[in-house]
Amino acid sequence: LKELFKVIPEENFQKSITEHESEWTLFLTSDVPEKNIPASLLPHIREDNTKFSFVRLLLLKTLRHERLIYGILQFVSSVFGEDFFPKQLDFVTGFQQTTENSPLLLCSRPGYDSGKKVDDLAALHHKTDYRTI
Repeated sequence: LKELFKVIPEENFQKSITEHESEWTLFLTSDVPEKNIPASLLPHIREDNTKFSFVRLLLLKTLRHERLIYGILQFVSSVFGEDFFPKQLDFVTGFQQTTENSPLLLCSRPGYDSGKKVDDLAALHHKTDYRTI
């Protein structure tokens, strides 16, 4: 909080929480808090997109650290533009471009299991002759 109070005065922070409880409840309980930053906390910096994005990042780091990676992605996109990150490969298109001789290799981050998507896609195309390694 000390770092956050360097950017947002503590009294503004307390006033925002007290007077706009519903905004804070949404931020603290939302599955996507990076999209539900309490507007009452940052009215004076909304015009400065870079500063707003940075404060949003500090707020996520301080109060919703489990969503920090998504906040970082938003920050980089807002500063460098939407095209900074490559677009995600369409899973169905990738599947359609494979054959028995050109298999599809899926790599994912820890904690994310793409197996469900593979099973759903195989069922959609009535495929049963695939293996997960």
